[in-house]
Amino acid sequence: MRKLSIFLLLVILINNCSDITSSNSETENNFNQENSPKATHASVASTSSSDVWVGAYMASYNHYAPPTGNWGNLPTEEIDWDAFTHLFYFSLKANADGSLSQIAPYQNMSPDRINAIVTSAHQAGKPVLFTVGGWGNYDGFSNAIKPANRSKFVSNIVNTLTEWGFDGVDLDMEPIQSTDTQNYKDFINELYSEFQAIQTPVLSKPLISVVTVWHAELFAQIQDKLDQINLMTYDLSGAWPGWVSWHNAAVSSASLAFPSNGKPLPSIDEKVKAFIQAGIPASKLGIGIDFYGYVWKGGSGTTTGGVTKPFQAWITPPTVTDNVPYYEIMQNYYQSEYYRWDNEAKAAYLSIDKPGSADDIFVSYDDEKSIQAKFDYARQNGLGGTIIWELAGGYEKDKPSGSRDKLLKAVKQAMLNGSSSPVADQSAPNVSITNPIDGSVVSQSVDLIVSANDDIGVSEVKLFIEGTLIKTFNTSSFSYSWNTSGYPNKDVQIKAVAKDAAGNTSEDILNVTVNNTIDSATGSELMIYDDQLSSPWINTSWSSTIDWNNSEQAKSGSKSIKVSQNAWGALSLRSGEWGKGVDVDPSKYTTVEFDVFATSNNTKFSLLLENDLSTSFDKYQVGTVATNQWTNISVPLSSLNPNSVPFHRINILEVSGFSKTYYIDNVKLVGSSGSGSSTTVSAPNLIAPALLATNVLTDVTLQWENVASNYDLIVATDPDFTNPVVNVQNLTVPQYSLKELNREATYYWKVKARNTNGVESPWSLAWSFKTINDPINNVSNYEAIYSDKLENNWINSSWSSTVNFNSSENVFKGSSIKVQQNKWGAFRLHSGSWSSPNYLDTRSYSFLEFKIYTEETDFNLNVNLKSDKENVTEKYSYGSIPNSVWTTVQIPISELNPDNLILNHISILDASGKKRIFFIDDLRFIKKGIL
Repeated sequence: MRKLSIFLLLVILINNCSDITSSNSETENNFNQENSPKATHASVASTSSSDVWVGAYMASYNHYAPPTGNWGNLPTEEIDWDAFTHLFYFSLKANADGSLSQIAPYQNMSPDRINAIVTSAHQAGKPVLFTVGGWGNYDGFSNAIKPANRSKFVSNIVNTLTEWGFDGVDLDMEPIQSTDTQNYKDFINELYSEFQAIQTPVLSKPLISVVTVWHAELFAQIQDKLDQINLMTYDLSGAWPGWVSWHNAAVSSASLAFPSNGKPLPSIDEKVKAFIQAGIPASKLGIGIDFYGYVWKGGSGTTTGGVTKPFQAWITPPTVTDNVPYYEIMQNYYQSEYYRWDNEAKAAYLSIDKPGSADDIFVSYDDEKSIQAKFDYARQNGLGGTIIWELAGGYEKDKPSGSRDKLLKAVKQAMLNGSSSPVADQSAPNVSITNPIDGSVVSQSVDLIVSANDDIGVSEVKLFIEGTLIKTFNTSSFSYSWNTSGYPNKDVQIKAVAKDAAGNTSEDILNVTVNNTIDSATGSELMIYDDQLSSPWINTSWSSTIDWNNSEQAKSGSKSIKVSQNAWGALSLRSGEWGKGVDVDPSKYTTVEFDVFATSNNTKFSLLLENDLSTSFDKYQVGTVATNQWTNISVPLSSLNPNSVPFHRINILEVSGFSKTYYIDNVKLVGSSGSGSSTTVSAPNLIAPALLATNVLTDVTLQWENVASNYDLIVATDPDFTNPVVNVQNLTVPQYSLKELNREATYYWKVKARNTNGVESPWSLAWSFKTINDPINNVSNYEAIYSDKLENNWINSSWSSTVNFNSSENVFKGSSIKVQQNKWGAFRLHSGSWSSPNYLDTRSYSFLEFKIYTEETDFNLNVNLKSDKENVTEKYSYGSIPNSVWTTVQIPISELNPDNLILNHISILDASGKKRIFFIDDLRFIKKGIL
């Protein structure tokens, strides 16, 4: 994030430029300035003789382009276009309705500025992209990508690009919350589609770049639509609790770790490895070069009194001024005797040790040497390139001509010096099909599990069955559900081919025998939909848009049914044409089964049969399903059709009363040999955590398909399950909560099902996950509100509710809070007594976190903060939560209290207007810098 100087702000105010917004430091109140996130990007296609891209940011408010852009320190004619490959012009804001901030005279993004920069870039043969977003623009961006506004938002981006002659767009959404994930993916896909038919002044089609330091798993899923994924690796430090002084843009942290928790200090290397491990090719990644620095000052308790160098702990924290331009560092702080080089971090700094501690200073910044180190790192690790935040920060306008841009000259030299003979990667990736076993017999659906790795990252893995390409995966490890019913009973070849960023390939091949012979004595299966709707079934849906050939999500095969359902619509499937119904004989089947993928919270289903005789059937309430994962639904026909009469129609209804989008796959009627059989039981498919998941919280809920009445579960620390940590039998729900797992540990788990007749399934496939090095549970990293008792002068101020603060009825650990909420009541806590309230400044916190348990099936969780002074924040709607399991809720303070109001109430409630019973445990604020 970047901030405007006070001088610049005054100049802007004099010029009546109202559309200026910026992010402030974490300890200041927000005010109206430029949203200057150091967002950055470049493009895959290089337009220079460099072997790596260099994307240079130009902040519009620093660009001097009169008459209507008559403030800023960098004139257009002073830009050395040979020093980089692409320019990113920063920035337009996203508005909640899908519009963009105004381009107008005397605005930061003024016509004079845009015309000057675009014309100059194109004369130099360089593409110029415009940035949308920035720190502080989260609410606008989040709303703009929602379904109601998305098409308008995409249209406005396209119109801006074509009207002003840009060559692409650079997207900077900070942060991307879990509730935004599907909207963001849909937005990228729609934007990518619109860009395909557009040619820009210098490119055959516009570029899409994104800038981030988080969400590696998300970007791995959409990387094929992105030209670059640039990492903002230059805001990596701060004087937060539990921290030490550190470089803002270190290349490496070597063996250094936080003394408070043992976690590695942040670095470019750490961020890059996280994105490569998520399955993103190194060649798509860019790292940051900073033309700004951090100035740390004062503090006490270090080895030199105040802070003067990296890796110093303190008693009294120092102050940190971030985003100080390089030209200010040179003018105000630099003297040759202060200069130091950290060879392990590959970072420059100034060490100023004055008498006492108040005037001690540590300045972290990029110089010529660290710039070369970043190019060396990029080339040695096969990265796509680098980005610069931001050109004006390095421009020393008071120096003689030719000496004003030392940092940009260093970039130019480093960019061109390595282009003549890059080291070619000749090592092929490793790839292995780990399931099924070579030579095994398979039937029905089977998980194909493939794992690949490479020294610089796997770019793609192609999966072939019988020589036919089934799917291309952009992750290094994956599981694919293969429905074998579409293949003859014979030997079948499976092949996986992995490719790295340099084009090296390797493959693994195995053979299995498909055998789907059904014993007519034991039952049958009627497949209604599997990649296509089977004859004689037809579509009779209402108030819904149905895509039968959707490839966005698929439980098995390559397609599913995408349903965009209006309130009270339904997906309806009919056997036979109208007036020519083909009877379905219920005596042949025991269950109706299908898989569903919900894209939003509080998605709940009912199931209803119909026939041409107007028979009255019972509607079956399936309930709420999990979000953003496949869930198997299996409903006994005896519950849907207790009189066992022929039927013609199956209706799948989403009944929340809101418009919803969801996906349906593998719709079928299962006979006595299916999952509801008394003679055989299928092994359940595991659901969550995902196969090979990393950074899993140490409190996690395991979930699997609901295929029977009881389950056995084993969790171990070794793949042979010789050291089980959990071994439980006869679970009645398809989930189990694990608590306080070891940090940075790998766990293996598998499940066995058992039906009401005692018939057992085989064990499921064994999955594994790795826990996060979770620092939250270090007591110095959070402020407890309730942990077996109310803390820190908090008192009960609930209304229309009965609250027990020492319940042992349902506990996460120790004791819990039991809340019996009446209609429109709430559980509420007050900080301090009524006569002497304790007001909270929430700016030092990043999250409100608590554990919640309820047995209600439609619990609608809401949270809000309030003050005795009548300051009220917007009520935060978390949505539905799973029933009968402890759920960890984390809500960003930036969403609970976006205006940084002073508060002293916390309210947690169900907003459905019904009487509710729920339990709360481990209620606390998580301090900043921990997550």
